Order: sequence, then C-alpha cells, then structure tokens
Amino acid sequence: SADAGFQALPFRAALASRAARRVYAAIGHELRARSCDALAGRVTVPLWKKLALVARAVVEEVAERVRRRLPGVARRPPALGRTL
Repeated sequence: SADAGFQALPFRAALASRAARRVYAAIGHELRARSCDALAGRVTVPLWKKLALVARAVVEEVAERVRRRLPGVARRPPALGRTL
C-alpha cells in the first residue's frame, strides 16, 4: 500500500498526502454510491466530512511518528542528501 511510503516523507508532506488520500477516497466512495456514473454531475464531499478526514489524517500521522520513536521500532532511513 502507498501508506507505507508516508514514513519516508517529511511531516508536512506526509500529512498533506494522508489528507489528500482520505479526501479523494471519500470522493471515490460518493462516486461509487452513484453507480459510478461520472456524467451525472460533480461529485463532492461536504466540508464537515473533509474536516473530519483531515483530522483523522493528523491523528494517524502523529500516532505513526510517536510509534516510530518507541524503543524497538525501526526508524526510517535518512533522506538522500541529508545527514544525521
């Protein structure tokens, strides 16, 4: 899954990617609820739902960062061009 790649990104990039993933998935679910009829009109997700999805992305990313700092959990390799 692409979710595994989030650990290689800086915090802000990972957070933005997680949030976008959640919002676009919600749009896909709405489209599926319309029997995948993309020509039936614009598919939208209500603002309250987008905010909830972004909040979920924040919680997931912070929890993942905390989990990786725990003893015995593998840390991500440093990004190319960066020193420790």
